[in-house]
Amino acid sequence: MSDRPLMYMPSPGMQAFLSLIGIPMSFLSIIGSYHIIRHTRTGNGHSAYRQIMMVSSVCDIIWSAAFVFQPFLSDNSLEFQHEDELWIWSFGNSASCTFLGAMTQFGLSAHWYAGLLSLYFVSTVKFGVKQATFAKILPFLQGFIIFWSVGTALTAAAMKRIHPLGPSPGCWVAGDGFCVGDDCDVTVLLGWMIGGIPTILMLVCVIVNNLILYWHVRSIVKEGQRRSMQSQMELSTYSSRTRNAKRENPPGRSNSFESNDMSVSSSSVSHTGEVQSFSRYSSRNSNGKGAKPGRSSLDSTDMAVQFAVSQTGEVHSFHGNSQKSFISRLSDGSVFTNSGSSVLHQKNSVLRSSKKQWKRVQEVGKQSFLYVGAYLLSFGWTFIINFLDSQNYEFKENAANLFLPLLVCQSLLLPSMGFFNFCVYFRPKIRTVSKKYPNESRVWCIRRVIYGNAIKPSPAADNVRPSALTPGSAIPEKPPASLRLDLGGPDAMSSLARCDSDGAGSVEMISNDDVEMKPNSLDCSVIMEGSVEESIRRSLRESGRASTRSGRSGRTERSKNTKSIM
Repeated sequence: MSDRPLMYMPSPGMQAFLSLIGIPMSFLSIIGSYHIIRHTRTGNGHSAYRQIMMVSSVCDIIWSAAFVFQPFLSDNSLEFQHEDELWIWSFGNSASCTFLGAMTQFGLSAHWYAGLLSLYFVSTVKFGVKQATFAKILPFLQGFIIFWSVGTALTAAAMKRIHPLGPSPGCWVAGDGFCVGDDCDVTVLLGWMIGGIPTILMLVCVIVNNLILYWHVRSIVKEGQRRSMQSQMELSTYSSRTRNAKRENPPGRSNSFESNDMSVSSSSVSHTGEVQSFSRYSSRNSNGKGAKPGRSSLDSTDMAVQFAVSQTGEVHSFHGNSQKSFISRLSDGSVFTNSGSSVLHQKNSVLRSSKKQWKRVQEVGKQSFLYVGAYLLSFGWTFIINFLDSQNYEFKENAANLFLPLLVCQSLLLPSMGFFNFCVYFRPKIRTVSKKYPNESRVWCIRRVIYGNAIKPSPAADNVRPSALTPGSAIPEKPPASLRLDLGGPDAMSSLARCDSDGAGSVEMISNDDVEMKPNSLDCSVIMEGSVEESIRRSLRESGRASTRSGRSGRTERSKNTKSIM
């Protein structure tokens, strides 16, 4: 028994309050973790993200269940404790206390999985690690976490270092009052090795990784916005040059791109949608030689310019000797022809405005920091209490002024990790369903997300709102992979370009309750102002109209020449 009693110990009434306040949150955490496991097992795909969330939820269930029994299975013997240090309603013994401490030690694996989840986000988004590559190393990482948690729990139990925690309910590695001399140093060292150092390491890892992720995505989108505005100006200049060239070319001569040494701009659109270069060249037939009367330069056999969008989103320009029309062809089969018609627009265009894309990135950052906030909100109080305990603060006077509010927050929030993860995990889905069924209640939307189509909308709310793309929600139909552009090159945003194909990521967004996009939570569509898109279409339409008018004038002149000959 310790020679010095604790200067602070909660009163019996406060002990009863602390014992009961955490039970509802523990059950909510268990229920929330169960639904995450259920969703990861029954949803579409089994990605690395789903596997991490599934096993992490299992650890949260064990942690929450152990916390429920903390005040009741604690050792109530007087062998090592003063009578006023016994917790009310505790009926356990040394064996139950040891079992409880081992379960608590295993529950600390939740810290490891929080760090693993942040590592997954940073690896796939920032450093471009492929999903398949991460999935290969994931079993080894999970095996290490499970081996560490089980091994340290058994080690602490075998060394008989698990005892009641004094002012805190429950059992774990404890030294003061249960050891003598150098034996206490061993107990303190063991506590730091199996609990303190890994927990602090994971805390720093989670914060740093999420900061890296947020600033990486933010910087790329900001750069995309800047390049988008720059491309708009360059396209406007290009269109102006094209119009001036048309005015200078009389009917019957080669117009727009070939006459008067007109400089044509061959452009290459990068992964961010920037028009990178405008290289100049002079036509071989600046005086209209080689161009048939009545045909535009776009129809001539000397040169034809074709812009083709490849699957990487790059727009190339090349020359051919037998091209018959000016075509902008997309890899999904949509084309712009010389008649000015356009079938580029799908029901939900892949082209997004910078404003909407920036809001989407804000949702990604918000989602990431919500996970971090849930982690800190759950375990932050325990960090502080354990630090004060390591400084023997409970033996100092007026310790109640600080310990009491910390104990209340710990008892209420420590077992809530699974519930907070449930709220963050299903948050984008709930928002999507609530937008799709605006007349339904929030409770109905939550049930719809959890149980899917088994929850039917009420007849009054059966009129579904048209699902215009909104920040934080996914597109109803996945766009073709060929229309998604990398925003930061193949290394910087490679995982974001695949965000809707692997079913994993930091932000899980769904539409129609089943289709998911992970962007690590981010849409990978082109960051381009709507005015840029319109400039492209306008220039193509004008080129097509010019070609048509030139062709008509050429046919008229040929008809006149034929009549004069006759």
